[in-house]
Amino acid sequence: MAFVFQYGSNTCPARLNSPERLNGAARVVGAAVTAEPWSLAFTVDSRVNRCAAADLADVPERPIWGVVYDIPDRLLARETAAPHRAFDAIEGNYRRGPLLVRLRSENGELAVAREVITYRARKAVAGLLPSLAYVRWILAGLREHAAPAEYLEYVKRRAAENHPQRAAWLTHE
Repeated sequence: MAFVFQYGSNTCPARLNSPERLNGAARVVGAAVTAEPWSLAFTVDSRVNRCAAADLADVPERPIWGVVYDIPDRLLARETAAPHRAFDAIEGNYRRGPLLVRLRSENGELAVAREVITYRARKAVAGLLPSLAYVRWILAGLREHAAPAEYLEYVKRRAAENHPQRAAWLTHE
């Protein structure tokens, strides 16, 4: 089994475990935050979502919240996932790599940093806009895992950063 950190729309277990994605194979381990500061950026051109998707940008701004899943190793690579969909295929515009995160325990304490897998953009593209639906998936997953309210506001701000109308849409989310 592989521990995989998700910080975009797959923070929502219903989305990740949908029939189009991992079809129930991902088990939630819990909420986690990156051990090092990053920036949440919307710089991935997602054909599936038809909008900008999230990425961890190398600008050290703040720790990023997300969800860690336990995923069967065989479902990671395209070569071993058949007849199921591979995580590498779901994250087609991303490359798999290590990341240090701190899991949050049931009592809210953050554990010692541990290495997990995450996916980061193969190619960041400036000026892309996330859709409201895409941002709603992120917020739903983060809320389901009790991410801090100030972090939810950060996600909204980053999503609306280069589009004033999106800022107005997201005030009600």
